Amino acid sequence: MYGRPQYGHYNPAFPSPSGIFFYLPNAVTPIPLPLLHVKAKATITSTNTHLQLTQSFRVPENTSIHTAKYSFPLYAHSAVSSFTAHIGPDKTLHAKIEKKEKAREQYDAAVASGRTAALMNEVSAEIFTMELGNLPANTEVKVVLGVIGELKGAGEDDTSGEHTLRYTLPMTIAPKYGSAPAELGWNGYTYGGKNGLEIDVEVLSPETIKGLSSPTHPISFGFGAQTEGGLMKMTASLAQAKTVELEKDFVLEVKLDKKSESVKPWAILEKHPTIPGQSATMVSFIPRLKLRKVKPEVIFVLDRSGSMAGAQIQSAVSAMQVFLRSLSAGVKFNVCSFGNKHEFMFRDGISRPYTEATMDEAMRYVSGITANMGGTELYSALKATLEARDKDSDTEVIVLTDGEIWQKEQVFDLIRAEKDKQAQNNKDFRLFAIGLGNGVDRHLVEGMANAGGGYAAFVGHNEAFEGKVVKMLKTALSERLLDMSFQLRDANGQTIDDEAEKDDDSDYTIIDEPTVTPRRSPRVAAQKRSLFNPDEDSDTEMDPSPATTKDAPLKPITPPNPLRAPYKVTTLLPGQRSIFYFLQAPTPLSKTREPKEVVFTAKTSNGDALELVIPVTQTPRSDNNDINTTIHKLAARRLIKEMEQGSTWIDDALSQQLNIQKKDAPSTYQRYVDQQGEAIAMKWQILSKWTSFIVVD
Repeated sequence: MYGRPQYGHYNPAFPSPSGIFFYLPNAVTPIPLPLLHVKAKATITSTNTHLQLTQSFRVPENTSIHTAKYSFPLYAHSAVSSFTAHIGPDKTLHAKIEKKEKAREQYDAAVASGRTAALMNEVSAEIFTMELGNLPANTEVKVVLGVIGELKGAGEDDTSGEHTLRYTLPMTIAPKYGSAPAELGWNGYTYGGKNGLEIDVEVLSPETIKGLSSPTHPISFGFGAQTEGGLMKMTASLAQAKTVELEKDFVLEVKLDKKSESVKPWAILEKHPTIPGQSATMVSFIPRLKLRKVKPEVIFVLDRSGSMAGAQIQSAVSAMQVFLRSLSAGVKFNVCSFGNKHEFMFRDGISRPYTEATMDEAMRYVSGITANMGGTELYSALKATLEARDKDSDTEVIVLTDGEIWQKEQVFDLIRAEKDKQAQNNKDFRLFAIGLGNGVDRHLVEGMANAGGGYAAFVGHNEAFEGKVVKMLKTALSERLLDMSFQLRDANGQTIDDEAEKDDDSDYTIIDEPTVTPRRSPRVAAQKRSLFNPDEDSDTEMDPSPATTKDAPLKPITPPNPLRAPYKVTTLLPGQRSIFYFLQAPTPLSKTREPKEVVFTAKTSNGDALELVIPVTQTPRSDNNDINTTIHKLAARRLIKEMEQGSTWIDDALSQQLNIQKKDAPSTYQRYVDQQGEAIAMKWQILSKWTSFIVVD
């Protein structure tokens, strides 16, 4: 079939088959390597998830391959912590993290010299590519990825007394509207293969698990023996999935009692196994409090693009009908439909008070909705919505979409810019998002909600949605929490903040030139400043002009210690899990000022003060140092994501230390983001937009 032995070459410009693929010289049709098996083995705990994803391929007889490429999806909040390639029975290649440009140079040089090599890159937050060079003929290839991630909550059911944890394994890269990233070279992906997919999930909990279920796939489940640590164990399995099942993301829901210890607020300290004084703290918090009802403006933004045809648009119509029946009298509302263009239900874009007459009008409008508006111009629809909203009222925007677009960052920037305007007035807006369908772009849906201070929910085909819709609207019609902050405190009740600036012998480091090893911050540059007082003036006047010159060396800046992710708390919503991190660098005070508690403070819109104190417990030490750095890597991943999204400590550092404002020097700001993001990814060996996994035989 393949003729005499030849070297295949990768060509990026084609609609991809599944898995690894290559071209023979002068060929037009791409040749996929036969996919033998895909196995996903996941472990879920109350704090995080660990996934080992293995794909097996076979290089055909008489056809050695010069370069093959493989692309795959992962959950956007995951961190790829390891990558191993098994080439035949005797060759195992363990990859390491390197700066992206350097990794590419090493890979190309190795392939050109005839050596086996592998390179893995992040194309976007949820899509990754892998290249394998010089694969011998008639050889089985196994690609094994280690992935850690946060476990997202799907919310609480007030009637059943249950809290649901939701684990998602993306199975597809659905074709999206717009131009795909150049590194990807194509616009779709689905796991597939001769032997389908095998998924094994192990759920560990200190308390009874009330149930496991999958709204997307038929699973078998069982009870395992109690672990040595006293944890209860349940398992869920999916084997020999059919092709139709491979075209939708795998979702597993874990039901816990709302009053269980796993659902209560907790804070876990992880001490680094090899760096004395280095620690990371992970905090999980599900607020439970009653907030008074308010009557904001509510605008629904409804996707009617062609990709919504079928089950998605039916779900959207049904969800909209529930939303409309559940609105409160006196609330102003409107609907913005979009595809290639957008239109408002109330044509002038002005929201109307919710009355029986306007509800009937809206129900008639929604009942006639179809997926007939072409492409997915989400940005334009959101921009028009934000321009039309009532600036004299708080506004709640609820987006319903399958999320199939490439230009996500433009959408996030638009939402963040609108949120920033609230600093100039007393009226705010929040954005909530519902992802519809089995191949929904979770990064887009969650990214919009995160940027907009709301939360995201997902509804797959044939999945019950009424409870999710009512819960979201109930939250949207509740008052907002203000002035939210979180801090670490030591055993004496003192805030642990910027330790490096309080001690001459601090080993805390700054990041200087990208090619220079991080070094100690010069004492002369140190200032007394507060993480929670961004208006504090810098005591050091420095000429910003060298840092604003395109090719000039960047002046050093000093990060806060500990680093926080998120840097500023913008969202705390009742019933929704929030996860926070502290990443604490070593100082002489690290041993005497270990974190003992995390303190959250906030206030309601009518001035009521709120506080929660969470004691810090330490993780038990494992024999596996990879496990002992899980929280460090998750914290680093969150920090990197914040940098990519433009919300980070760098804004304040440039303003306070170098008198550089982000709005006045956006290119300089981006250079600092690239510099700091690359440094964090390298230090914690995290795959990112600035780093790659590389291995050469």
